Amino acid sequence: MISTNFIKSVKLFLDKAPKDSYFRNLKIFKDVKEIDLSSKITIFTGENGSGKTTLLEAIATRYGFNREGGTLNYNFVTRESYKDMDKYIELVKGISMKSFGYFFKAESFYNVQTALSEYDKGNNNGPTFGRDLSEFSHGESFIEFFSKYVDKGLYILDEPESALSPNNQIKLLCIIQEALKQDAQFIIATNSPILLSMPNTTIYNFSGEKIAKCNYEDTDAYKITENFINHKDIFLDELLK
Repeated sequence: MISTNFIKSVKLFLDKAPKDSYFRNLKIFKDVKEIDLSSKITIFTGENGSGKTTLLEAIATRYGFNREGGTLNYNFVTRESYKDMDKYIELVKGISMKSFGYFFKAESFYNVQTALSEYDKGNNNGPTFGRDLSEFSHGESFIEFFSKYVDKGLYILDEPESALSPNNQIKLLCIIQEALKQDAQFIIATNSPILLSMPNTTIYNFSGEKIAKCNYEDTDAYKITENFINHKDIFLDELLK
């Protein structure tokens, strides 16, 4: 079957990286040769430091996005502390050609906002969003961005929920579902139980010493949240005694 995705899979050749490379020494990548990305929504989830953001960034950079985020046309650097895992992976692409897309990184979104504001200064049509994103609160700028920018294309999102209230996470879920009707593709790193619940999503759990597909109900984000809500008093008694 011919894939209409922008990216069908990612192949890893980490054994070719220097032996002291951070990502080569992550046990979770041991024996991983290829990861299927044929779903319209693929989510990486798992503990902090598990490697999900490192892989996501490598995929985005290999595809042609700026390391700090932005569209395929963005090209700026504010820090040089990035890993170079992208040199040791290969993307297997579908028939959809590069058009519009966005690499969203929560940690560097301010830098992208600044670059966008500089662009808008020379834009005769005025601010891209009708208003400078820096005038919004942190969470408001996130949801305003997603509302105006997400449509057809490839979207690689790293922790998009980080500044969003639960209500706005639900709004983002709806924005993503609408974009799918325009044949968009999403690759997301998140621990949000709300975003993880999206239908027809392939979830990869970065847990323990392997990367494995899992069901929504088997993710740590779901299990811990469900347990805490249903047994809050027991949890707190045990944690705070």
